[in-house]
Amino acid sequence: MSLKSLFFAAVMALTLPAAIAPTVHAQQGRSFPLIADPRAYADEVARMIDDDDLGSAARSVIGNLRSTNDPATFAQQMTAMTNRGPVRYGAVASDRTQEGVGRMICLYRMRESAEAAGFFFYVFVFRRSDRGWHLANFHYNEVGNVLVAPGC
Repeated sequence: MSLKSLFFAAVMALTLPAAIAPTVHAQQGRSFPLIADPRAYADEVARMIDDDDLGSAARSVIGNLRSTNDPATFAQQMTAMTNRGPVRYGAVASDRTQEGVGRMICLYRMRESAEAAGFFFYVFVFRRSDRGWHLANFHYNEVGNVLVAPGC
């Protein structure tokens, strides 16, 4: 295994503590819904968040993770982003696949209004099974003085 592969595997195995970034993990021991195209799914959830449709984004993430988290509570937590104003700039920070077992997609957003501004990353982690791709983790993170969010 190359050093790059080993580093990526370690990054994919780690998740940020809830105190740093709200995170929703997949519930273990339950069958996960299939996601045909991880990039299309990440773009769709990001569009919902960008459009301030946090309820739909939270329901989609929680449903695909088969999580026991409350979608309304998760949507409320995500208002930290929407309180910073509309999205002024968005880009793909990274989209990496680890030898057919995992994929991490980090999307970058800059939000700004007359009253507030912020730089955010939406991080999607997908795992592969014999049936296809499944969402394994989602979190977002506001970053200040670092180039990218930890884990991207």
